[in-house]
Parts: sequence; structure tokens; C-alpha cells
Amino acid sequence: MRIEGWEIVVGDSRIHVVLALLVIFGIAWIIGRITATRNANRANKKWFTKYRSDLISLVEEKQQQYPWMAQQFADLLYMLDMDVARELEYKKHPAIKAAEQVSNIAKEKRSIQKTLKMLEYQVEFYESAFPWLEEFKEVDPKEAWDYAKGIEDKESEYERLRDWLSPEEYQKLPNVQKYQLALDRYQKRTKSKWEIGTDFERYIGYKLEMKGYKVKYQGALLGFEDMGRDLVAISDKRILVVQCKRWAREKTIHEKHIFQLYGSVVLLSCQDPKNNYEGVFVTTTVLSDIAKQCADYLGIRYYEMCEVNKYPMIKCNISKGGEKIYHLPFDQQYDRVEISTKKDGAQYVYTVEQAENLGFRRACKWNPSKERK
Repeated sequence: MRIEGWEIVVGDSRIHVVLALLVIFGIAWIIGRITATRNANRANKKWFTKYRSDLISLVEEKQQQYPWMAQQFADLLYMLDMDVARELEYKKHPAIKAAEQVSNIAKEKRSIQKTLKMLEYQVEFYESAFPWLEEFKEVDPKEAWDYAKGIEDKESEYERLRDWLSPEEYQKLPNVQKYQLALDRYQKRTKSKWEIGTDFERYIGYKLEMKGYKVKYQGALLGFEDMGRDLVAISDKRILVVQCKRWAREKTIHEKHIFQLYGSVVLLSCQDPKNNYEGVFVTTTVLSDIAKQCADYLGIRYYEMCEVNKYPMIKCNISKGGEKIYHLPFDQQYDRVEISTKKDGAQYVYTVEQAENLGFRRACKWNPSKERK
């Protein structure tokens, strides 16, 4: 091999010096890129191995705390985002600027993701501890607020009927006709989730009353303070603590609802050890397999896929003083009235006309201040 001017002579072959240098530099550049890619792959593999180990620890951790779990989750997503940035940087046609942008966004996202995940974990914990919070998810905020605060301030009789009757109907129609019209509209109109749930509790309560139980409608009266006791049904031999869930068929009841009911049964048993309390869970949907196993083990009876059939909704009650009064579902004292088959004359009827033909009158608004005078 010899050099003649700008050429390198190897045997009979001649290679231009500039071309030779370009070939050498090209090979060096390719070797450098291959080495850099291998190093990056080793770094990715090392990173992935580290976080795979952390994820296994996360799954197996028994004493998990929200900040630690949220940090691990955020780090995992950050790792995946950075992997995208590396692919952009080291691909065949590198996108260096795009890789830098993805890297910067990943760093910002990491902090946001950690905060979001912490809040998700907290909500899941609260729903696990207080299952009734789930009922707020699909409800209008104002409706949920009104229900939770128990807002009801309707002084006059018409104020209590204005949702069902126009002023003209209230003034001109005879009592039997206007009360029946209000009841018909109440039954047919689209109801809120709270009202749907209350109707289900009332239906189950009616079925229990027809079996001879004295029923207290705690869910309708106490709302979220019922501690999972929608109904308390009392007989001579036992007391049933009933939780009712009127959920869509595609939903599933999980074990936390069974635990809440069981806890309520245990509390009542501790407060009143002389009586025998039993838990009963009634729903329009199904329980998960684990929820069923827990219910069987804890002695909670459950009834799935329950239908709500038409039943007489007007409560005809006889007071201690012998006064015969009927209550419509939207009346103030409706859920406080207990209809017992053991009480002569007390009963449920379908129509206002039936109630009045039996000698009952419509309930008036109860005013505790007037009662004290």
C-alpha cells in the first residue's frame, strides 16, 4: 500500500483519500450509535428490573400507605414515558427535540399522577369504610346535598302537594279526587335515585309487615345516619336488621356492604344483648361470590334479584286515641307510621276512596310546637 497524491494505492486498486476518510468516519459513527443504543438498552433493562422488583413489593406489601403507593405508581408511569423519550432519541431518524419535550412533560406528569393516585386511594378507602358513599357517585350534587341535609320545609298542605297538583287543581277538585290524582302522579313520575331507594325499602317493609313484623323505617327517616339499618323488623322471637339495595342489574354487591350490615348487627347485639338480632340483605341485583361466602360465614341471609311489585301504598292507621288517619307516601309522617296486622283496623289500601270509605281522614302536617302548647 502506498500514497500517491490524493490516492491510496493497494495493489491494482486506487482509493481517494477523502472517500477513505468518509468511510472510516461513517463506520466509527455507526459503531458509536450501536454502542449508545446498547448502553441505553442496558439502562432500560436495569431500570425495568428495578421497578419490576418494586412492583412485586407493592403487590405483596401488607402494610401499604397511600403516599408510598402513589409514588410507586407515578414512578412506573414516569418510567414508561421516559422509555418513549429514549425511543424517539435513539430511533433510526432521531427526534431529539421531541424526545426532550416528552421528557419534560413526563417530569410534570409524574407529580400530578402521584397526587391523583393518592386521592383515588383515599376515595376507595372511604368507600370501603362507608359503603353508602357509593350512592353519591351518579347523583346530581344539589339533589345529594338536599337529601343528606334532609331539607323539607313545606308549611301548608298545598306546599306538600305542589309537586303533583296545579293551584287550580288543588282549589277546584274534591278532596278524594285531588289526593288520588296526586298519588297517581307520584307513582308514575320519574324519581330520583334516593326516592327509588326509599320506595324499595318501603316495599320490603310492607312485605315484612304483612308477615306480622313491626317495622321501623330507619333508612327513610335517618338517611345516611341509619348505619346500614334500612329497616328494623321486630317480632316476638327475633329482630331483623335489613339492608336494602335497589341497584341496576348490571351492578354487583361486594363484601364491604355485607361487613357494614354485620357490624350494625354486632353493635345492636352489644347494646341490647337480651334480644336476638339477625342480618338480612335484600337487593335487586346479585352478590359477588366473595360477598356470598362472607354472608354465609357471618350468618347474614341474603335475597338477590328481588322484584318490586305493585302494592297498596296508602297507610291507614288508628292512633292510641282511636283516631283513624290515612297517610300518602309524600306525607310528613308516612315513614313513622307502623302498620301492624295485629292492630285491628290498621291496614294498607290502594286508593284514597277506599281509605275514606273505611272512615279514615287525610293526615295533617304535624307541628311539635303546637303539640306542646
